[in-house]
Amino acid sequence: MAAASSSSTAVDSSGPSNPLPQDPDNPRYPHRQQIEKFVADSFKEFVKAKCGHCGNRATKRFAKSMSFVVTSMVESFWCPDCGRILCENCRYSNHNCEKVELEMEKRKNLTPEEIKADLEKKALEEQIREQAKLDEEYAEKEKLAQGVQQRKFRRKIYAQKAKMVEDFLQQFLRTNVAQNSSVGGPVPGMTGNTGQGGGGFGGSGGGATIPSVVRKELMDDLFPKSKTLSLQLYNDYEHPASNELLKEEWKEVQRIYARTVELTGMRLRDPESGGPLEMTHSWEEEGGGGEG
Repeated sequence: MAAASSSSTAVDSSGPSNPLPQDPDNPRYPHRQQIEKFVADSFKEFVKAKCGHCGNRATKRFAKSMSFVVTSMVESFWCPDCGRILCENCRYSNHNCEKVELEMEKRKNLTPEEIKADLEKKALEEQIREQAKLDEEYAEKEKLAQGVQQRKFRRKIYAQKAKMVEDFLQQFLRTNVAQNSSVGGPVPGMTGNTGQGGGGFGGSGGGATIPSVVRKELMDDLFPKSKTLSLQLYNDYEHPASNELLKEEWKEVQRIYARTVELTGMRLRDPESGGPLEMTHSWEEEGGGGEG
């Protein structure tokens, strides 16, 4: 009899005193990521899931909801302690959670001092988890803020340089085309003839007549386009419509500037460095024309 009593005690201490009715087709999800993945990847199967305690349909009420909405509500149908999917009634009433019962069984043999120490330990662990969560959220916000500032800086660079190209074309046309269609001298903000475009018209002095085909391209094609693009890039800097930079528009500005250099033999000067204006940037070489 003593042996039987000992065996019975051993069985009782190994698990909950009241074994729970289990549906063999209702698995457990110990971690939140697992239940969220199940909802997101197998939503049709999820809405047919049975309660892990009473066996009734547990998630039918979510059938008309979107999966991404339901993933934010997992604790309304999932117990983080025992990992089961539960109906609304069992979730918010006592569903004989094994983990809770084991904790209660464990505490029966603890002294008041040990219980207090255990509670303090759990409170500290919860505080650490909360702080880690706050730190993670702060780091994510910082990353987003840095991204916003970085994109704003890049948009500003694009807008400024596009405006410089527009202003140069306007000044060049006003000085060298409108006045008898001849070069009248260097244009402010320009460097001299670079050797591109067969000598150009603005680097070696006045008097050179601009061919009509060149004049037509400058006036009817390059300048109108540069003016439109300059405005687009400025508006994107002031009021961005998305996280993406206007990469195609900027490529067109680069093309217009390269063609302008080819036709005029003149380059824009960088107001900060004093050297030729650079129209390519490190983030473009890295493929980071977007969110960066």
